[in-house]
Amino acid sequence: MTNKKINLNEILSDEQFDTVSGGSINEVSSDSQKLFKLDIIDDKFNKISTTFSWGKITGMVEYCFRRVGVRCVTKPFTANEYYCRGHKISRGDALLIAQNYAEKNGLIHEN
Repeated sequence: MTNKKINLNEILSDEQFDTVSGGSINEVSSDSQKLFKLDIIDDKFNKISTTFSWGKITGMVEYCFRRVGVRCVTKPFTANEYYCRGHKISRGDALLIAQNYAEKNGLIHEN
């Protein structure tokens, strides 16, 4: 294994990384953070870890959505798809279903 020096000109900014990583990576990362706040998933993941551990992290996010009654289909470079009772729903509706599940099951408490 060779040691390579990092060229500071080759490091991507957050904006450039978002463009390379695609919308779904951002969605999976954001979904994990929102599901974590709802105490539905055990950990939250940033865009970099989601990119490098795609299979593991998407599996966890999809599983946690299934727990609340939503089927999430993650895709690496296009928008995720969300389904409830066989009907396609928006990401916002999927997260609302997760929030309602968390509230109903005492996972989060209203202030």
